[in-house]
Amino acid sequence: MTKSSGGNIKILRFNQELFLKSPHAPKWASFFTDLINKGYDYNKRYGVIESTRIKDSSVFMTDLGLHKPESFMLLLVYEGDRSSIDESLRTTSKQIPIENVNMEVEPPINEDSVLGTIGGKLHEDPELGTGWELTGVVSFYRGVGRVLIERITSLAKEQGKSHLFCTVIYEHGLLDYYSKFGFVECQRRLLQTIDTETGMVQGGDLEDGICALRDFHIAFLSKRL
Repeated sequence: MTKSSGGNIKILRFNQELFLKSPHAPKWASFFTDLINKGYDYNKRYGVIESTRIKDSSVFMTDLGLHKPESFMLLLVYEGDRSSIDESLRTTSKQIPIENVNMEVEPPINEDSVLGTIGGKLHEDPELGTGWELTGVVSFYRGVGRVLIERITSLAKEQGKSHLFCTVIYEHGLLDYYSKFGFVECQRRLLQTIDTETGMVQGGDLEDGICALRDFHIAFLSKRL
C-alpha cells in the first residue's frame, strides 16, 4: 500500500479467472453486485433508469461484459483515518500499488474501505482498432474517478492497446465528465425507447431486463492512447 500520514491506499485487481474458477466465485459475484448496484443507484436521480445495474449476482459477469476476453475489475481500497483520503488521492495514480487477488482470498472486503471500482473488457472497433471498454465504473468519493481512469489508461498502454472505449447514457450528463480525460464521441447516439405498458427498454443495444422511466440515448466514447 501507498502510505499517507493517516492511511494506506492500494488497488486490488480481480482477473476474469478468479470469477470463473475461484472456490469463492459466487461470493465475489454477490459482493461486486451489491457494491456496483449501490454506486449506480446514484444515477437514479436523473429519472431515467429504474432497474439496478446488475439484475442479480448470477448474471454479474454477463451484465458487465466480464465474460469477454481480458476482462478484469479494479477496486480502489483505503484503510485508515478517512480525514486523510484527500491526501492519498493526490498521489500520482501510477504510484498506487496494484495487488492481484488470488484464488484463495475469501470475500467480503469491508465496503467502507472501498473508494471506487472500474473494469476493463476487450473491445474491437473496425475503424479504431483493439482496446478495452470500461465497465462497472463506480466512485464513492470525490476524485476517485480520476485516479481509476488514469490507472486503467496506463495499464492499457502497457498492453499495447490503441484506445479505451466507454458507453454511457447521455441523459446522465457523463459526456462532459469523460471529456476531461480525453474521451470523445466516436459514433452517433442511439435512441432507446421503452414499452409504455411495461417500462422495459425495447431493442438489443443494451443487455436484457432494463427498466426505464422514459426514452433515452446511448453515447459511445473513445480515447486514443
